[in-house]
Amino acid sequence: KQEKIGAITVQGYEALLPESFPTTRVILETANKLGVPTGIVTNGTHLAEHIEDLKRLRPGKIAVSIDSHDPALHDRQRGKVGAWESAVAGLRRAVAEDICEELSVTSVLVPKREDQVQGIPALLAEIGIFRWDICVLLKIGNVTEPARVVGDSREIIKVLLRLQTIAEQHGIILAIDDEFSRVSDADFERDITEVIRVRRLDRP
Repeated sequence: KQEKIGAITVQGYEALLPESFPTTRVILETANKLGVPTGIVTNGTHLAEHIEDLKRLRPGKIAVSIDSHDPALHDRQRGKVGAWESAVAGLRRAVAEDICEELSVTSVLVPKREDQVQGIPALLAEIGIFRWDICVLLKIGNVTEPARVVGDSREIIKVLLRLQTIAEQHGIILAIDDEFSRVSDADFERDITEVIRVRRLDRP
């Protein structure tokens, strides 16, 4: 039985590392030949060096992970000094070269660390990026227990609403990236989806 492929996104490990990019390139080239929409999720550290490649491959969406507006905090999270500087430099080039239809930044919201991401909207506006996706931190599940949101859901909702206000002040569109459909579960108040757009993986 053949299943329809709605889109292909390259993510996990790191799509733009020297050892993995040849595979990424083949996947994107093949998808383009088949007319399948493509995307990449990357930490951005090698983005700048692949600008010309990506202009040719033209993925529809590129999401770059930024953990904080503070370079030191981002680098600490990533375990690599200079990671923030490389990612931001890549973002600036990506904007200047117009390498894809939709360029966004993705951040993970860690409970009680709202301050780590409050400055991201200002950073994005200065760079020229106007989409910000937030992933709520999840505890990974298994076959008997599904993944669940980490922290108090009501407090997370309050934080998301505060971040949305900051984003709007800078002209940034904020969305919750809810790949595993946890945000709208019973743990969360239903009306959050009426205020903040919930973005999930497109499934055929």
